[in-house]
Amino acid sequence: MRSHVRALGLLTLLMGVLVLPFVTRAYFVDDYYFVTMAKGILEHPARPYDFRSDDAGIANIAWERGKQPRMVNPPLFHYFLAAVMKIGGGETWKLRTASLIFPLISLYAMYFLGKRFVRDPLAAASLMAVTPAFWLTSYSLLIDSALLAFFLAALACFIIGHEEKRMGLLWFSGALMGLTFLTKYTGALILPVALVWHALHRERCSITGTLAAFGVCAIIFLLWGVWGIMTYGQMHFIATFSRGFHPATLLGLGTLGLFVLGSYFWWKEPARRHQAVTARACWGFCLILWIVFLWMGGSVGTWLQNFYFDKIISVASFLGGTTVFLFWAPSFLCKRDARTFGIWLAVAGLLYVAFSSRIGGFNRLQSAQLAFFIGSTLAFMIHLLRETSPRSSKPQRYLLIWLVVGLLELIIVMPWTAARYLLIILPPVCWVFRRWVEDSGRVWLWRWAWGMTALMGAALAYVDYAQAGTILPLTQVLETQQAQFQKLSPRPPNHWYYLADTFDGSQPYILRLGWENVFPFQSFPRGSLFLRSRFRKSSWWNIKNPERFAPVAAWEFNSRIPLRVMDIPASAGFYASCWGILPYAITRHPLERFELNLVN
Repeated sequence: MRSHVRALGLLTLLMGVLVLPFVTRAYFVDDYYFVTMAKGILEHPARPYDFRSDDAGIANIAWERGKQPRMVNPPLFHYFLAAVMKIGGGETWKLRTASLIFPLISLYAMYFLGKRFVRDPLAAASLMAVTPAFWLTSYSLLIDSALLAFFLAALACFIIGHEEKRMGLLWFSGALMGLTFLTKYTGALILPVALVWHALHRERCSITGTLAAFGVCAIIFLLWGVWGIMTYGQMHFIATFSRGFHPATLLGLGTLGLFVLGSYFWWKEPARRHQAVTARACWGFCLILWIVFLWMGGSVGTWLQNFYFDKIISVASFLGGTTVFLFWAPSFLCKRDARTFGIWLAVAGLLYVAFSSRIGGFNRLQSAQLAFFIGSTLAFMIHLLRETSPRSSKPQRYLLIWLVVGLLELIIVMPWTAARYLLIILPPVCWVFRRWVEDSGRVWLWRWAWGMTALMGAALAYVDYAQAGTILPLTQVLETQQAQFQKLSPRPPNHWYYLADTFDGSQPYILRLGWENVFPFQSFPRGSLFLRSRFRKSSWWNIKNPERFAPVAAWEFNSRIPLRVMDIPASAGFYASCWGILPYAITRHPLERFELNLVN
């Protein structure tokens, strides 16, 4: 007990050191959208989707009866934010500080679960804490941090409940599974992950206990569905189902399944891989289909999307980049098999050539980053598959299955990926890496990997804080120059527009000064002021007839650290790969540049 208390104390201290300096960060990306929903809950607690936001239009309702919801996530986390606002107020630092309960729960559960997979669970939990994917999500107001907390807590209660034959703990694990669903629908991964544990430990798990846990989860989910029908006319899950998947073709889904099946046969017979005819047949058929449909015409981009290659590339890029410690995965692969390492090296080189070509469209530095990030993920997966077989230990097989099923969910679900989406597969990745280090005895490699991960996490957290904070000095400039703007473009009859939506996070800072959110498809009357940011806006935010806009002023904010988590021109999109396929970019671009124009 004393060792557990000490370990949890160290994790709490580590979490405080990592996160507390950033709780005053300005709203950024989706933060303010979730806060807007929480404010709506305070106004009408029984109807969480009645709030309005500037989402693909001005003041759109999140869900109107009989229509498809704009808000695709369940409301549990937003009720938590509403409760914090009701009790302590809505200041940003209070909301962020209160939300730290979720990453703490995740680290605690990571520690107690880790005893089954590694000799030093505290080390593995601390590694997860310093990864950029976990670190930068911990102080955000995004739902994924709560998702991981409920996910790991449910799994811990499920496993411990079976180990100690405690039915009450199994009932509680089912309740936590239900809360996982009500946080985010991708939390459905908890069901196969728990079921696989039961299958691998049938001698220690009771069918009654597992059915009890799953039954409680099903009841919670069913009640949520009934509430949706009674309140908005349909189940929220069903209403948002079509929006939750990557728009690939059925053929693409079939070839993905066939490729996974071939990989399974290759993995199942490690002693006869040179005779794995079934695996080669599956892979060969996939290759033929890919080549034929690429040859038949159409754009390369459409071909990549139809066969999930765009998602595979983005998931691999984000996984390798936001974990950081996977940069050392090639060294394990090299030690295991020099020939396979050579093949991996050749693949990484081909990726660099492809990305830097005219078709790829990336510059040399971006291509090198992509090749390195994807190559690290590829090396990790190859080494994991080679080190794991059906005869491996149960913990090793369990981590492999969890990771593969989680990766498939990330590839199939949602048209894009993001660093925070990787949290549901981050625990097995950390445990696998720690197992390798423990088995190899290379303590020096662990110190380097942990230290470099922490260093990169700190740099990205600082840059993230700085990029979000550029809105604050801009607000001061706009406030001090308000009289000049009034002379240039008096209101009324003119308008002052800011090209943004609720997801931009600028509303609580800009709109109070009299500016209005505006979308590219709207009309801009002559004589109006038009303000826009350059580096956080995607191509679909470009406006028509730019010659109508006469430059008035520009404000640029810089940083000495050449890293950016959100930089569309540099293809950095930490919060969504639709903004950039790199989780972060090495660039000398300013943190942000705001440009003010007069509409002629």
